[in-house]
Amino acid sequence: MVNDKARRSVIQFEDVSFEYPGAETESIHHIDLDVKEGEFLVLTGGSGCGKTTLTRLINGLAEQFYEGTLKGRVTLLGRSISEYPLYEIGKKVGSIFQDPKSQFFASITEDEIAFGCENYGVPYEELDGRVSSAIKRINGDMLRGKEIYPMSSGEKQKIAVASVNAVDPEIYVFDEPSANLDMYSVEALKNLMGGLKAEGHTIIVAEHRLYYLVPYADRILYMKHGSIIQEFSGVEFQKLPPDELRGMGLRV
Repeated sequence: MVNDKARRSVIQFEDVSFEYPGAETESIHHIDLDVKEGEFLVLTGGSGCGKTTLTRLINGLAEQFYEGTLKGRVTLLGRSISEYPLYEIGKKVGSIFQDPKSQFFASITEDEIAFGCENYGVPYEELDGRVSSAIKRINGDMLRGKEIYPMSSGEKQKIAVASVNAVDPEIYVFDEPSANLDMYSVEALKNLMGGLKAEGHTIIVAEHRLYYLVPYADRILYMKHGSIIQEFSGVEFQKLPPDELRGMGLRV
């Protein structure tokens, strides 16, 4: 692995706090974070700890969609996140949400996977290749030509990953991606993430089910009450006793 100091910083938080409209308190407080190129970062903690807000700041939704108040500075690829139009962030940061059907725009597999590329003006002659490559990535040949909405949660998650992969962002953000998946689908998701990591993508995952992520994690950040409380390497995290994990509100 390349030394962290030699790797480019792709996301930086400098004394960042964020408050949603109408909220009585800030969702996160005074966060400092430096995410390196190719890093696999896991954000974890109990419900309401602030991990989802961090992902929303990275993909631009917190400020531009939820219209909250940002204090401090979030930098994406060397530029303040506030300077990007939301559509441009989408080219650089691909987002996969807890409920993938909430991000679908089409009803058929190929149409959905092509949708983002079409919006970004990918030439027609390149489009079929991108869609086919993305379907191959998810091992999804059996999903070709199928309607999306009757699919299982695991199949929908695969389509969501493929639609992001076709756009080919540098950074992937997952928010509780295993929440609605069975064990078989979690294993498939794990393999997809492993492939993305092997290709050098930067991956940020907000999750409380951790067993499938630990083998790939470079860092695991434990959050509580809107702050980063502890940081572990994957190896360090694996050594934590089950009682301590339960005390942190995490799934063993």
